[in-house]
Amino acid sequence: MVHHTGEQGAENPAAWQEEGFTAETAAAWQQAGVSPYVAATWQQAGFTPGSAQAMCPGGIASMADLMHMHPYDTKDKCFYLVATIMQFSGSTKGLVTLGNSVFYIDAGQGSIPANAFQFHGFVKGIGTYQYKSIIGLTKVVPYLHMISHL
Repeated sequence: MVHHTGEQGAENPAAWQEEGFTAETAAAWQQAGVSPYVAATWQQAGFTPGSAQAMCPGGIASMADLMHMHPYDTKDKCFYLVATIMQFSGSTKGLVTLGNSVFYIDAGQGSIPANAFQFHGFVKGIGTYQYKSIIGLTKVVPYLHMISHL
């Protein structure tokens, strides 16, 4: 598979073919507004364009988009996220990092394995979360609900 980042290749039929999509499936994912690589990631995890769109009324975006998005703009958008666990408060909630970006993850009824160093999964923005940094500054970060943990 050739991995395109962001929206590169979104209108290029060859990029969709390289990711293994038929013209019909590519059209459905294009309607969802995603690149071939983002669509492939979601499809490999068992999501269809319809199920992903129903779950994510704000759309589906890439990890790069998430890293650069304002925390208040993540609500109802979904992302595939690979992040390093920074600090968990219990087995279902905590802070994770991706580059210099920090996110708050809520696993809901699931849990993140206690010995995990990384979080791999699909998340949906549900708002913002505030916490105090080590030097006492209030930080506002995206609050993400886990859809599926890999």
